[in-house]
Amino acid sequence: MVYLEEFHDGPSKDWLEKFAGFKQRGDTFAKADEYLLAMMRTSTQRGTLTVSHPKGYFKRSFPFTIEPRRLAERILAIREQLALEWQRDLQLIAEENKQLNRIHLELSLNGAGTDLNKVRKRIFESDPFADNDSALCPINYRKLKTMVTHYASYAVLEKLHHADNHSYNWLSTYLKTHPVEDDEAFIRAMWHAPSLKMTNPSTVVQPFDLAGEILSERLSIAKDWTFLLTTTPTANRQLLLECLKESVGGIGQQEIRVVAKRDPVDSDGGLPPTPDGPAQP
Repeated sequence: MVYLEEFHDGPSKDWLEKFAGFKQRGDTFAKADEYLLAMMRTSTQRGTLTVSHPKGYFKRSFPFTIEPRRLAERILAIREQLALEWQRDLQLIAEENKQLNRIHLELSLNGAGTDLNKVRKRIFESDPFADNDSALCPINYRKLKTMVTHYASYAVLEKLHHADNHSYNWLSTYLKTHPVEDDEAFIRAMWHAPSLKMTNPSTVVQPFDLAGEILSERLSIAKDWTFLLTTTPTANRQLLLECLKESVGGIGQQEIRVVAKRDPVDSDGGLPPTPDGPAQP
């Protein structure tokens, strides 16, 4: 959508917004492959775009053609590009964790008045938001980090459900009152939360340890997602192959094999062998 708007392709942008409830989906594409296959199966759309002066002067009409299959292929290409970008971003989660631990140590040693700007180190060797080709890179990195922290927090919560009921209740309440969008503030507030002695059964809730578990789980999830994203090119090719099978009709249910072309003359300069014996000149 961003690229279509940047390139002033209004008809394609309008069509995509209306296709298969795009706006109603919001950020949810749980069945992305089915959505893209449906787009590939859609026939070519033709129409006329009329533009004019606000008062109706100089009215002109321009014919346009929308090829849904090509739009789907562009989406697949962008999906592959974003997968590469997110793989690089997820590899920075380890540095983000180190940054948080370093900040906590400095605050513990030097007090709450410490100038954190002097403590922080650059996560990126260069500013990725200044020269990266992706129009969505700044938003993607922050959202991706928030998403990983969110999943890690609830993964830890799920583990506590049957293991430590008091810690489970504490973390459940904490997640309702502390948004994960600012992961630094989210983790630091947990680190500074006091320990609680609980009874029935007797135990101590340690928010500091829970924060460490979330950071460890966040790193583990980031590694898993990085691996899964490496499969994106293969998934894209499989989707295109499935569409190709449908388009060839009768052999759509059969395996399509790519057969290498052979030169009619063999490597020795003679003719290829015949079924009955050596080739005849």
